[in-house]
Amino acid sequence: MESDAALTKEHWAPKLPADFDAAVRWAAAVAPDGWHVVKFQHEHRVGVADADRSTPVATLTDGLSPRSAGYSLFRWSGNGVAGAAVNLYSRRFLDELPQTILDHSFTMVDGWLETRCREGSLRCYSLECAFDPPAGQGCLKAAGVLKRGVWR
Repeated sequence: MESDAALTKEHWAPKLPADFDAAVRWAAAVAPDGWHVVKFQHEHRVGVADADRSTPVATLTDGLSPRSAGYSLFRWSGNGVAGAAVNLYSRRFLDELPQTILDHSFTMVDGWLETRCREGSLRCYSLECAFDPPAGQGCLKAAGVLKRGVWR
């Protein structure tokens, strides 16, 4: 959905391709009632409000690749961070989209989503590493799975 940025395997979660199916299904199942969007491209709790950083909605560790550190789902409020590279949208989002566009007009997709998430007209979440990796390291680099962009 992002139109102005390149997307590589380092930019999305789940980081391990073998985890993707399980993590997407899990995120859709555990997201709180009324959810609209689950974002898969942010890390380090980017766009997660300070009050929500230490309290994931849920954490997944079972049924993943042995190299996976697991994933957590956090409430995502944007906080000025855009990006719409890899998102999961609920049926509710799709059903409400025409009226939401009428109510709020429509601008660049990622900025529009961030604004709707921040103001609360959309209920948004972010799937991230189950632990907070050091700055500059993604889930896999911190877990020793990815070295210089090459899968181990």
